[in-house]
Amino acid sequence: MLALLVSLMVIKNGAAQTFQAPSCSQITTGHPLLIGDTLLSHSAGLQVPVAAAYLSAQDLYHMAIKAALRKKYAMALRLFRASMGGSLRGEQKHIDASFVLSSFRELDEPETVDKVPPSRPVKINRLLSSFQDGKKASGYGLYIHVKQPIPGKRKRFKWFGTVGHSFITLIKYNQDGTLVQRTFGYYPKKHFMLEATPIIPFASSDFKNDSLHTWDESVGLFITKVQFHKIIHLSRKYARQHYHLSRRNCTDFALAVADISGLKIMQTAGQWPLGSGNDPGDTGQSLLEGKIEFESLQNAADILLIDTADSSQQTSAMIKTP
Repeated sequence: MLALLVSLMVIKNGAAQTFQAPSCSQITTGHPLLIGDTLLSHSAGLQVPVAAAYLSAQDLYHMAIKAALRKKYAMALRLFRASMGGSLRGEQKHIDASFVLSSFRELDEPETVDKVPPSRPVKINRLLSSFQDGKKASGYGLYIHVKQPIPGKRKRFKWFGTVGHSFITLIKYNQDGTLVQRTFGYYPKKHFMLEATPIIPFASSDFKNDSLHTWDESVGLFITKVQFHKIIHLSRKYARQHYHLSRRNCTDFALAVADISGLKIMQTAGQWPLGSGNDPGDTGQSLLEGKIEFESLQNAADILLIDTADSSQQTSAMIKTP
């Protein structure tokens, strides 16, 4: 069941009363849905929780967290924006009732947990061509994901070969309600064992489909069309360059993407035998510690920061703006 408490407020004899949310099978038809102080319009026959249902901003926030943990990243960003009282396009007070309710039902379904298969190589041009769907965009989203070698520690590796990983999710929302979501990361393409190690730090490069890759920390935000296309260009540029353990690794790629979005993650570098550079252990820990700057004051509050180890999932990042 959906791990959140949804408050249902009804007026009886002039006093507000609070009830536990019904399951999705118990909802009725024909009532308005209230989110925060925003009344949602709905089409005829749309099912909504009983009697002037009330979903608080915190309820929507927890729905966003759960969606992200289930790797429904596009849904999570829209729910997060709704929790801030805005639409996909910006600050106007408009929230799509149909979307919120369909998300509620989808997240209410039990999750099937399977063994995560290894990420598979993918041609970057083929991956990015998915965004060229001929449809007009209504918005764009981005996530930076970090899998630390040891969650919650500034460690560069755990045992031999366990170094963690940083990767991204790129989202294009279309005006017709469809979307394109791709999760991918930068890897060495090793031809023999010592490549991309402190002994031989360079190798050919490769991108892989990380749509099922696990992570410990993730930060999501909406980006502009210009930023989206800059990230596309950067990805193609990285595909033409060699991987280097200290200067051009998976975390360097993720941080370069973050820079384009205006997100600055500080203290991301560490040292290891025979080398040093940006790494998932330090980057993930900086996210945990709120060592983040955002160059735009207008968008500083629009950052969804998730720590899988924090069951309360409270936003704790101290966002700094110049």
